Amino acid sequence: MKKKPGLNILTAFFLFLFSLSFFTVSGVAAPEKSDPESIFKAYAKRPLYFIKNQGQLDLKVRFYVKSPGQTLYFTTEGIVFDLLRGRDETEKRPETGIRDHQNTGVKKEQLVFNLNFENARKEISIEGLNRQKAKINYFTGNDKDNWKRGVPTFKGIIYKGVYEGIDLKIFGNGQAIEYEFIVNP
Repeated sequence: MKKKPGLNILTAFFLFLFSLSFFTVSGVAAPEKSDPESIFKAYAKRPLYFIKNQGQLDLKVRFYVKSPGQTLYFTTEGIVFDLLRGRDETEKRPETGIRDHQNTGVKKEQLVFNLNFENARKEISIEGLNRQKAKINYFTGNDKDNWKRGVPTFKGIIYKGVYEGIDLKIFGNGQAIEYEFIVNP
Protein backbone atom coordinates (compact mmCIF):
# COMPACT_ATOMS: atom_id res chain seq x y z
CA MET A 1 0.00 0.00 0.00
CA LYS A 2 1.43 3.33 -1.01
CA LYS A 3 1.45 6.04 1.69
CA LYS A 4 0.42 9.56 0.94
CA PRO A 5 3.12 12.12 1.85
CA GLY A 6 0.49 14.51 3.24
CA LEU A 7 -0.49 11.99 5.90
CA ASN A 8 3.08 11.80 7.24
CA ILE A 9 3.32 15.59 7.44
CA LEU A 10 -0.06 15.76 9.17
CA THR A 11 0.99 13.07 11.66
CA ALA A 12 4.26 14.87 12.39
CA PHE A 13 2.37 18.14 12.88
CA PHE A 14 -0.04 16.57 15.40
CA LEU A 15 2.82 14.92 17.28
CA PHE A 16 4.57 18.29 17.48
CA LEU A 17 1.40 19.97 18.82
CA PHE A 18 0.90 17.13 21.30
CA SER A 19 4.47 17.53 22.56
CA LEU A 20 4.05 21.27 23.06
CA SER A 21 0.71 20.89 24.83
CA PHE A 22 2.05 18.08 27.01
CA PHE A 23 4.99 20.20 28.18
CA THR A 24 2.65 23.11 28.87
CA VAL A 25 0.16 21.02 30.86
CA SER A 26 2.88 19.21 32.79
CA GLY A 27 4.52 22.46 33.87
CA VAL A 28 7.79 21.69 32.12
CA ALA A 29 9.10 24.73 30.33
CA ALA A 30 9.98 24.33 26.70
CA PRO A 31 13.74 24.17 26.29
CA GLU A 32 15.50 27.26 25.03
CA LYS A 33 17.14 25.15 22.36
CA SER A 34 15.16 22.79 20.21
CA ASP A 35 17.94 20.28 19.68
CA PRO A 36 17.16 16.61 20.43
CA GLU A 37 19.21 16.52 23.66
CA SER A 38 17.38 19.52 25.14
CA ILE A 39 14.00 18.08 24.23
CA PHE A 40 14.90 14.69 25.75
CA LYS A 41 16.14 16.35 28.96
CA ALA A 42 12.92 18.38 29.25
CA TYR A 43 10.85 15.22 28.67
CA ALA A 44 12.78 13.41 31.40
CA LYS A 45 11.99 16.20 33.90
CA ARG A 46 8.23 16.09 33.49
CA PRO A 47 6.26 14.66 36.43
CA LEU A 48 5.08 11.07 36.32
CA TYR A 49 1.52 10.46 35.22
CA PHE A 50 -0.40 7.32 36.08
CA ILE A 51 -2.53 6.77 32.97
CA LYS A 52 -5.81 4.89 33.21
CA ASN A 53 -6.23 2.06 30.70
CA GLN A 54 -9.46 2.59 28.80
CA GLY A 55 -8.84 -0.01 26.13
CA GLN A 56 -5.58 1.32 24.68
CA LEU A 57 -3.67 -1.62 26.25
CA ASP A 58 -4.38 -5.22 27.29
CA LEU A 59 -7.42 -5.24 29.57
CA LYS A 60 -5.40 -6.80 32.43
CA VAL A 61 -3.59 -3.46 32.74
CA ARG A 62 -5.58 -1.02 34.89
CA PHE A 63 -3.02 1.85 34.97
CA TYR A 64 0.47 2.42 33.60
CA VAL A 65 3.35 4.90 33.84
CA LYS A 66 5.70 5.76 30.98
CA SER A 67 8.96 7.55 31.54
CA PRO A 68 12.26 7.57 29.67
CA GLY A 69 13.61 4.04 29.72
CA GLN A 70 10.77 2.41 31.60
CA THR A 71 7.10 1.54 31.55
CA LEU A 72 5.27 0.12 34.55
CA TYR A 73 1.99 -1.73 34.11
CA PHE A 74 -0.30 -2.09 37.12
CA THR A 75 -2.58 -5.16 37.10
CA THR A 76 -4.63 -6.85 39.81
CA GLU A 77 -2.02 -9.63 39.88
CA GLY A 78 0.89 -7.23 40.45
CA ILE A 79 3.22 -4.84 38.66
CA VAL A 80 5.04 -5.47 35.38
CA PHE A 81 8.31 -3.58 34.93
CA ASP A 82 9.44 -3.02 31.34
CA LEU A 83 12.88 -1.43 31.51
CA LEU A 84 15.12 -0.31 28.70
CA ARG A 85 18.75 0.48 29.35
CA GLY A 86 21.68 1.05 27.15
CA ARG A 87 25.10 2.49 26.65
CA ASP A 88 25.32 5.48 24.39
CA GLU A 89 27.95 4.68 21.84
CA THR A 90 27.12 7.60 19.57
CA GLU A 91 29.71 10.20 18.85
CA LYS A 92 29.01 13.88 19.24
CA ARG A 93 28.95 15.62 15.90
CA PRO A 94 32.05 17.82 15.77
CA GLU A 95 30.24 20.71 14.10
CA THR A 96 27.53 20.98 16.78
CA GLY A 97 28.72 18.96 19.77
CA ILE A 98 25.33 17.26 19.84
CA ARG A 99 24.90 13.51 19.83
CA ASP A 100 23.40 12.15 16.62
CA HIS A 101 20.17 10.53 17.87
CA GLN A 102 18.99 9.78 14.32
CA ASN A 103 21.86 7.36 13.77
CA THR A 104 22.34 5.98 17.25
CA GLY A 105 25.00 3.57 18.29
CA VAL A 106 23.13 2.82 21.49
CA LYS A 107 23.19 -0.81 22.52
CA LYS A 108 19.93 -1.32 24.36
CA GLU A 109 18.77 -4.13 26.56
CA GLN A 110 15.18 -4.73 27.54
CA LEU A 111 14.42 -6.24 30.92
CA VAL A 112 10.86 -7.26 31.77
CA PHE A 113 9.88 -8.73 35.12
CA ASN A 114 6.83 -9.04 37.37
CA LEU A 115 6.30 -8.15 40.99
CA ASN A 116 3.38 -10.34 42.06
CA PHE A 117 1.41 -10.19 45.28
CA GLU A 118 1.84 -13.64 46.79
CA ASN A 119 -1.19 -14.92 48.71
CA ALA A 120 -3.08 -11.70 47.91
CA ARG A 121 -6.84 -11.38 48.16
CA LYS A 122 -8.82 -12.03 44.98
CA GLU A 123 -10.92 -8.86 45.31
CA ILE A 124 -8.14 -6.31 44.71
CA SER A 125 -9.28 -3.05 43.16
CA ILE A 126 -7.03 -0.33 41.78
CA GLU A 127 -8.07 3.32 41.94
CA GLY A 128 -6.45 6.51 40.74
CA LEU A 129 -5.32 9.13 43.28
CA ASN A 130 -5.29 12.89 42.75
CA ARG A 131 -6.65 13.24 39.23
CA GLN A 132 -4.55 15.57 37.06
CA LYS A 133 -5.65 18.14 34.51
CA ALA A 134 -3.58 16.44 31.81
CA LYS A 135 -5.46 14.01 29.57
CA ILE A 136 -4.03 11.65 26.99
CA ASN A 137 -5.39 10.96 23.50
CA TYR A 138 -4.66 7.88 21.38
CA PHE A 139 -5.35 8.13 17.66
CA THR A 140 -4.43 4.73 16.29
CA GLY A 141 -5.57 3.68 12.84
CA ASN A 142 -8.21 5.25 10.64
CA ASP A 143 -11.27 4.02 12.53
CA LYS A 144 -12.40 6.87 14.79
CA ASP A 145 -14.38 4.41 16.93
CA ASN A 146 -11.05 2.92 18.12
CA TRP A 147 -9.58 6.28 19.08
CA LYS A 148 -9.31 7.08 22.78
CA ARG A 149 -9.86 10.69 23.80
CA GLY A 150 -9.50 12.37 27.17
CA VAL A 151 -7.90 9.42 28.97
CA PRO A 152 -7.46 10.59 32.60
CA THR A 153 -4.13 10.82 34.41
CA PHE A 154 -3.41 10.65 38.13
CA LYS A 155 -0.56 11.43 40.54
CA GLY A 156 -0.73 7.93 41.93
CA ILE A 157 -2.79 4.81 42.44
CA ILE A 158 -3.92 2.69 45.35
CA TYR A 159 -4.33 -1.07 45.43
CA LYS A 160 -7.29 -1.53 47.79
CA GLY A 161 -7.29 -4.70 49.86
CA VAL A 162 -4.10 -6.36 48.62
CA TYR A 163 -4.12 -8.25 51.90
CA GLU A 164 -6.75 -8.20 54.64
CA GLY A 165 -6.69 -4.62 56.00
CA ILE A 166 -3.65 -3.62 53.89
CA ASP A 167 -3.62 -1.28 50.89
CA LEU A 168 -0.67 -0.39 48.67
CA LYS A 169 -0.27 3.23 47.58
CA ILE A 170 2.06 3.96 44.62
CA PHE A 171 2.80 7.52 43.56
CA GLY A 172 5.25 9.71 41.72
CA ASN A 173 7.70 11.94 43.53
CA GLY A 174 9.28 13.99 40.77
CA GLN A 175 10.60 11.35 38.39
CA ALA A 176 10.84 8.67 41.09
CA ILE A 177 8.19 6.11 41.99
CA GLU A 178 7.49 5.58 45.67
CA TYR A 179 5.16 3.27 47.53
CA GLU A 180 3.60 2.95 50.97
CA PHE A 181 1.76 0.10 52.60
CA ILE A 182 -1.29 1.40 54.45
CA VAL A 183 -2.20 -0.83 57.37
CA ASN A 184 -5.77 -0.23 58.49
CA PRO A 185 -6.79 -0.74 62.12
